[in-house]
Amino acid sequence: MRWRRPGALQRVVALPIGEVPAEVALGMALTDAVVHGWDLAADTGQDCTIDDRVAGPLLAAAQAAITDELRQPAGARAVFAQPVPIDPDSPAGERLVAFLGRSPQFR
Repeated sequence: MRWRRPGALQRVVALPIGEVPAEVALGMALTDAVVHGWDLAADTGQDCTIDDRVAGPLLAAAQAAITDELRQPAGARAVFAQPVPIDPDSPAGERLVAFLGRSPQFR
């Protein structure tokens, strides 16, 4: 999809999970890039801080979209691990990766 085209975010996009509004697809792609970037940074000993201005909205969207059906081990379409317990006062980036099944302390 070409995101720069006028009206691009008003379209519907076909994904493996079904058709979703383009705005949702863009959020999913951004979350994927940010969290896998965190994975790479954490695995290679680099700074893996995710800016709260980025992480906050991504976390809110993930919390609204990821249901038990999408969680391992018993979800019908399990693509996410169970959330890792974390202090609710932790930075949004740490809460995001923990919600997606990663340990923020992994470095």
